[in-house]
Amino acid sequence: MNSIVSVAPQQIKGIVLNAVASGESHRRYTLFSAREGLQSALFRIRAKKGAPPAPDFFDLVELSLRQPSSITSIPFAKEGDCLILRKRTELGADHNRFLAASGISRLFLDNAIHLLEPASMFTLLENSLDALIAGGNATIIRFKTLFVFARNEGHPVKQAWMTELDSSMRKSAEIILGKTVAELGDGPKHSSQLLQSLSRWLNSETEFIC
Repeated sequence: MNSIVSVAPQQIKGIVLNAVASGESHRRYTLFSAREGLQSALFRIRAKKGAPPAPDFFDLVELSLRQPSSITSIPFAKEGDCLILRKRTELGADHNRFLAASGISRLFLDNAIHLLEPASMFTLLENSLDALIAGGNATIIRFKTLFVFARNEGHPVKQAWMTELDSSMRKSAEIILGKTVAELGDGPKHSSQLLQSLSRWLNSETEFIC
């Protein structure tokens, strides 16, 4: 007689990057975790009064993920299997902050599929979102996040991209990258041009999607 092996739920803690409806009562979430990197999960949404709130964009959550019976399906969390550790509602209350946070989320969704060290990238993501909440300049935060992400993935952004800039732009980049967001305030000029220039260079010279 064959025995049935019960698989314990997998505990995962991560930041919600995306959420889309999946049928009438479920959402498909994409999280970024320090341990697993990108992770998809189905979560049942209860509309009844008194039901616990569903995770929202940029929330830090802990899920107990159960493995589906089909290998082609994605893990799922039942009602009560989700703990919201921190909400970041401030990002949704300001249009510019929300756009910047969404751009950072898209950077991770498009480029964080096969990371060797997701833990350092998780710290980068968390610090970037928290800097937006603290009122840091959104363009500067996006530029610094993109630069550090690309650098940590081994792209020669300092050795190749920065050396192609004119002296004024290169000086602004050095100032922005050499100080904290809080120290920069609105920062030197060129932050928007630097973000656009780095995005174009990565799209052209690497497999990055910006």
